[in-house]
Amino acid sequence: MKRMLKLFSVMLALVMTFSISAMAAENDYQNNNVLGATQSEFEQLIVEIQDIKDTYSDYT
Repeated sequence: MKRMLKLFSVMLALVMTFSISAMAAENDYQNNNVLGATQSEFEQLIVEIQDIKDTYSDYT
């Protein structure tokens, strides 16, 4: 019984540690001023990918 309680407490501590790290990473991402691609650039990228897939259809 003591072994199970010890194992549970270690697992609980690990889970709490990882959730704090994930929350910190999320906050850092939100504060970062990263400029994304515009809609037209994204659409152009999709067109290029489709062209490559059509050109090399044997490999897909």
